[in-house]
Amino acid sequence: MLSLNINNPTVENFYKQECNNDESKFINSIMHYIETYNIKQSVKRGIEEVKLQNSGQLEKRELKHILDEL
Repeated sequence: MLSLNINNPTVENFYKQECNNDESKFINSIMHYIETYNIKQSVKRGIEEVKLQNSGQLEKRELKHILDEL
């Protein structure tokens, strides 16, 4: 059994109100948030990379990185 010690009022309110003090529901909600955040960050990085490719900046970055390694 997992024991939670929450020291953040916002998180504590979420745990009590949204998850009805259910640890399993709370953990699932947090995991869903993390997965969603990671997906959003991956998409954001992908879009930024496409923009860099379209402007020719990505190749310049890669070349600079290669030169820095030398």
